[in-house]
Amino acid sequence: LFQLQVTTPKKQKLDFGLYNASGPLVKTLYSEEVPAGKTYLKFNRLALPAVQYFLVVRNPEKIFKSESFIVVH
Repeated sequence: LFQLQVTTPKKQKLDFGLYNASGPLVKTLYSEEVPAGKTYLKFNRLALPAVQYFLVVRNPEKIFKSESFIVVH
């Protein structure tokens, strides 16, 4: 299980996108308005093919957070 925490100062729309190492978007994991404060996203990374990924969290103005991880089976 992979968990990411994002803290936002105000209520806003966030997109959690999963990208592969060559750059294309693999899947949008979540795209909704979140309340101010902490938001957690959890997903099963073992359901993904074994490669390197980047999880990018953005709002309409900027990238909030980016994390990389490698799936190994």
